[in-house]
Formats: sequence, C-alpha cells, structure tokens
Amino acid sequence: MRLGLDELRKIRLLTIIALFSDDDLMENLVLKGGNALEIGYGLNSRASIDIDVSMINEFEIIGLYNTDAIIKKLDYVLNKAFEPEGYKIFDVNVKLKPKKHREEVGDFWGGYEANFKIIESDLFQIHKGNEVALSAKALATNQNKKNVKIDFGRFEYCGSTINKELDGFDIQIYTPELILYEKLRALCQQMPSYLISIKKDAKFGRPRPRDFYDIHTILTSNQIPNLDFKSAESLEHFEKCFEAKKVPLYLIGEIKNTREFHKQDEAKLRDSILNKEGFKGFDFYFEFVLKALGEEISLPQKLTN
Repeated sequence: MRLGLDELRKIRLLTIIALFSDDDLMENLVLKGGNALEIGYGLNSRASIDIDVSMINEFEIIGLYNTDAIIKKLDYVLNKAFEPEGYKIFDVNVKLKPKKHREEVGDFWGGYEANFKIIESDLFQIHKGNEVALSAKALATNQNKKNVKIDFGRFEYCGSTINKELDGFDIQIYTPELILYEKLRALCQQMPSYLISIKKDAKFGRPRPRDFYDIHTILTSNQIPNLDFKSAESLEHFEKCFEAKKVPLYLIGEIKNTREFHKQDEAKLRDSILNKEGFKGFDFYFEFVLKALGEEISLPQKLTN
C-alpha cells in the first residue's frame, strides 16, 4: 500500500512524537532539517518522510550502551505512538555510522542510522511470524521504499534551539538560523578539499540541491519573523556550527564553484517539492544563495578579514 501526502505527514509526525514523548530521548535529541522547518515554523515545502535529529549527549548517558539497547528502546517508543493509530512497527534496526572507527575523525564525525517498517495492525496479526509476508504488506512510504529512516547525528552543535509543542509534547528544534548554517556547512562538506582533509575519498561527496532550496525557503518566508544573521551571537553560532565538524569557513567562498555538481540532482529536488508549479529551477536557488551570502547572511569576521 502506497501512502498519500496526508498519510505520509501523519507517519512523520508520529515518528517525531515517539522520539520526543520519551523522557530520556527528549532530553537528548534536537530536531533539525526539513522536518524542523515544518514542525517548528510551518514551512511544509518538501515531502520527506525521513527524520534528522542531533544528539546532545551519547546514548550511553541514558543507559543505552549498544545498538541492541537502542533498538529495544526505539521499538518500544515507536509502537507506543503508532499502535493507537492502527499501525504496528517492526523490523527495527540500528547501525553505527561509520561502521568502523576512524581515529582521525573519531571525535567529531559519525552517528547512528535507524530504519523501521510500518504495517497496519490487522495485517500484522494475520502475518505475524512470516517476515516475507510482513515486508510485502508493509506501507510504501516513498515510491517502492518501505523503510522509514531516522538519522541520529553525534558531535553536533546544538547551541541555538527553541522548544515547540507538538500534540502536548515539547519538541526541541534548531532555530532557523542554525538550520541555515548547518545547510551551508553540509554544502561545504561535499567539497573534495574537505573530504581529503578528513581522509575520505574526494568522490564521497553527494549533490545536495535541496539545501539551496531550503535556504531560499527560510530567507523568503513570512512565517519566520525576526531572523537574525547579523548579531555577534548569531555569528558565534555560525562559527561553532562549522567548528563542530572541522569545516574551514573559507570553503563558503567555494560554493560558487559547485553549481554543476549539485545540479546533477535537480530532478530529485523537483520530485520532492510539494508545489511543483512554483519550482523555479535549480539555477534560480543557486544564484539566490550566492547573492544572500554577505547580504542577508552576514559572514563571520574570520572569513571577511
């Protein structure tokens, strides 16, 4: 069964509620990215079922010492949220990213990727114990994809957040300024010079046209009042966001040279946008971001000196 946009949004909201309704997890997680823009600021511009959160502390702080313990916790909180709505969560798995510890990035790179499947409760009871049948009957959340993914980012900068209420639960989310800074940083992290600096293959980078689109959404929305990209406090968040992943600030100046690289995935960006008639093409969003840098978005003094 393939879900429509309303059902996909419901699945996304239930997943977020599951994470933040648990006392231990809610104190340790911050919602970020596109879902933070929607939940916190009403900017529902892209269809994305996957969830991105930053971890304030390691899972060990809340007694989750290995992936088995994390799986058990997620299975519990997800089913607690989904079962009253007529769904059953199954096939929860968690893997460490990267799989192998690398000394050169061990103190600032990595996280966990969780995946799970969803099935209607009555179908789960019919096919319980038959993994093949359960997987076949699982809900398709995106084209033929049946997994919902949660990315847990470690070693992130979480110094600029606010609380929003969602169905009676407090959700800690990034401020729009920090969301934007992290998107700029992500663009720099795809550059060969950065990848080589952390001993990764220069070809490891991935096109991220959605970040240009999201930055445009943040800067042009009338639903986010009083954006602050010029104060000393905001510029400090800018610097610390980049420092968290050891990304040199000067790489911001190289974004102008990445047009063709990110444009490779223009079709994927267009497919993910809800208002396809309003899509202006990747080049428009790319040029918008270049113009915004140094104008709406003040740059740290370290970069401008």
